[in-house]
Amino acid sequence: MSFLEELKRRNVVRVGIAYAVTGWLLAQGVDVFLENFGAPEWAIKTVLLIILIGFPLALIFAWAFEMTPEGLKREKDLDPEESIAPVTGRKLDRAIIVVLVLALGWFAWDRFGGMDEEIASPIVAITPEQTTPAPEPAVAQKTGEDDKTIAVLPFTTRSTSEEDSFFSDGMHDDLLTQLAKIGSLKVISRTSVMEYRDTTKNLRQIGQELGAAAILEGAVQRAGNQVRINVQLIDAESDEHLWAETYDRVLSVDNLFAMQTEMARAIASALKATLSPAEEAAIEHQLTENLEALEAYRRAKIMSQYFFADELKRAEAEIRHALELDPEFAMAWAQLAYIQLAQYWGVNPRDEYRVQALEAIERGRSIDPDLTELNIMEGYYHYWGFLDYPAALRVLEPLLPDNRNNAELLQVTAFVNRRAGNWDKTLELLQQAEMLAPRDLGITYTIGETYAILRQWVQAQAYLEKTTALDPAHSRTLQLKAEILAGRDGDFVAGARYMGMAKEHQRFLRMQHWRMLLLAEDKEGALEVAAIMDDEIEPEFEHFRGMAIGLTHTYFGNPDAARPSLEAARDSLEQAIGQNNDDYWLLLGLCETHAALGLESKTLDYCARAREAMAVDAMSVPLDTYDLGTILAMAGDKEAAMSMLKPIAESGIGYSRHWYLANRRLDPLRDHPDWPALMEALEPDQ
Repeated sequence: MSFLEELKRRNVVRVGIAYAVTGWLLAQGVDVFLENFGAPEWAIKTVLLIILIGFPLALIFAWAFEMTPEGLKREKDLDPEESIAPVTGRKLDRAIIVVLVLALGWFAWDRFGGMDEEIASPIVAITPEQTTPAPEPAVAQKTGEDDKTIAVLPFTTRSTSEEDSFFSDGMHDDLLTQLAKIGSLKVISRTSVMEYRDTTKNLRQIGQELGAAAILEGAVQRAGNQVRINVQLIDAESDEHLWAETYDRVLSVDNLFAMQTEMARAIASALKATLSPAEEAAIEHQLTENLEALEAYRRAKIMSQYFFADELKRAEAEIRHALELDPEFAMAWAQLAYIQLAQYWGVNPRDEYRVQALEAIERGRSIDPDLTELNIMEGYYHYWGFLDYPAALRVLEPLLPDNRNNAELLQVTAFVNRRAGNWDKTLELLQQAEMLAPRDLGITYTIGETYAILRQWVQAQAYLEKTTALDPAHSRTLQLKAEILAGRDGDFVAGARYMGMAKEHQRFLRMQHWRMLLLAEDKEGALEVAAIMDDEIEPEFEHFRGMAIGLTHTYFGNPDAARPSLEAARDSLEQAIGQNNDDYWLLLGLCETHAALGLESKTLDYCARAREAMAVDAMSVPLDTYDLGTILAMAGDKEAAMSMLKPIAESGIGYSRHWYLANRRLDPLRDHPDWPALMEALEPDQ
């Protein structure tokens, strides 16, 4: 008997065919099943490899063994009369036919049915009356440049230590910074990619959500004085590998910068992006020669992302350590300036922070006068340090053309333009930043808030839907929802409920919650919120406990209950203003408490002084002017109140007509001859 005939007799050929068809069918099912559950690509490949390895093992098993009625026996130990190979062969034939039918069915569905299901939308007859557009999915919008849009996912680290985690995050941030210098790429910002750390989503989902054509994954392993970095660039739509590399280097600052430069060049080449000579020089620029200084700088940068006092202090200690190790580290001087200004703006406005920030900027410029980050810090210095918006814009706006991928620059320039009253420019810059950071809820909220300030409710609602898709329970989503419900619909009951959910520990939001409760005619709720306010005066305090309790009783017509709290609040404010004669917030507080106490002359004096001390800020002036106008109306000076309220009503900026209609303090104005014109100026709310 020939070898081929023996193969047939032992059913080896049938087993091979059955295994091949079953393996193919199983591979298709595994691919779909694991991908839908967000399994990483390596898991799918591992299963496919196991199926592939099993093929020769199945053939060997079929050759060496036969299944008999008495069980599994080795072929060489089997009496020919005991063999039931022909019977087994017929069973295998039937099994092969069944599996082939299933495989052909799967192929037909995949080829002619499933493919279209993924990319086609159903055809629906539209009548002329059906003009409302369907809601768009919560994914980033793509443009013609999408083939050069890249998202760099957070690098994984092979260690659980905090130090190695900082190292991995630092490598990730540095590579993003390098890629952002290449103008022909569009690089999704760090804020939008960080949520995909340890994600279960597959790359196609991530690409759709970020509007990215390519995704870079990486892993960092550090052991002693060695570092290994594995990176792979993948087409987000097809899952095709565009480029991959493993870097094994001795851990040194020269090698780290060399790897980043090599990666940036390779990624640009894979995406067919071109680099100008200036961009080539920028990605080759080495920040420092000291590895320990570099790592301290990276830690400081990560720690100073948010305005938490303790973290900013830790960040300052780290960055000063970096500068002790390398005083010529210009980028570290820029980071020190940022940390000082963040402490001034977000923690405590002490003059020493501004002084030290300017010294850091000047020291950095003496080392590298062309460093973009130092110019951005000067913009923050004028903005956060002095509210000098023209000076900030003179520094920031010339940086925009050469820094298309710098989401931070776009945002801070937008914020300055907003405070300067350049509304169209503000929205243009914020929407550019949104393209780089489509998952940054802070940006989408700010755009929605800006439209709400402009009383453009359709656009504000569209951005509320975006923030809701990103995080429905986030305080900013709830805050924007409250602002729209109150401003567009006059529903202060619902607005107060959502603002209460959003208020957390932010003093401003507690105050806005309290205000909405007053307009919702909820006295008990307003008193409850007033009772949990802080009981001391702070910079830009808005209101504090005793003052808010007294004002609540006054608002609801109970001056006797209000008087003890208001008198105590007035005494505290007068003591505080002794060293701060031009502090707007203290003057506004004294204006309001004296009005509630019925002391007209003092009220008018403090209100006039508060008006002069008011910051020239297009964002806050309409809101602050409304506050002063309502206080003057409560105090009985109708003409002064109307003279303040009419211009802001006509400007189209600030509180909507519902705030005027609901506020009891404005009752004395409702019979004023100019009241109808005031209401008309507030119409229509779009």
